[in-house]
Amino acid sequence: TRYKTESAKTILSNFLRPASEMTRKILEHNYTSENAINASVANFALAEFVANHYDSVEARIKSHEWKVAGIAAGERREELNKCTELYREARKKAIEAESALKSKRNGKGKQRKSVDNLAEILETRKKEFHDIHIHLRTLEREVDMDTKERSAVERSISQFLILAIESYGAALSICNAGDQVGDISKHVFRMISLWFSNCLKINTEVNINAAMEKFAKTMPTYRFVPLIY
Repeated sequence: TRYKTESAKTILSNFLRPASEMTRKILEHNYTSENAINASVANFALAEFVANHYDSVEARIKSHEWKVAGIAAGERREELNKCTELYREARKKAIEAESALKSKRNGKGKQRKSVDNLAEILETRKKEFHDIHIHLRTLEREVDMDTKERSAVERSISQFLILAIESYGAALSICNAGDQVGDISKHVFRMISLWFSNCLKINTEVNINAAMEKFAKTMPTYRFVPLIY
């Protein structure tokens, strides 16, 4: 899934998005029926690709595997917090053992046996500190990777959704009734479906409603006639 996501982002950033932007710039510079069709086709292609990828990412986030991974990530964070406390305690004990040994060596009437015992304790404390330190760093890397990956996926679903709405809106605003761009009504239904599914969600409602409001002013009203049947 991760590699599919990376592949999709490559296709999006290297091909579909540049094609969409380029055809719109050409249209702005020279408005012709052919340029309008090209811009519409490019934006519909971008919209469909992103909308499909949005569906894939949403399905992944709703999956049992994602929930299980989230639980595991939470457990690692808890373990990291506990390990951090153990690290501090081990560090404190190692410092105390080193201080005790140094004090004993500098004291008068020191006994060799006591010094040797303290030296052994210090080595034990140092080993405990070293082992905990290694485990702590490993947990930190794992938690950091978990957090970045899950945050990136959760951010991408909102980004894909808004881009899909914007691309559908741009294409539907550009193309004319007589343009040969295929079944336009399916794009209208898809756009409205994405909107209705997300217009009340806390993390997407503001941006998606703003995008719909923007394109509602530029799209011909007859685009929405198929919705009443």
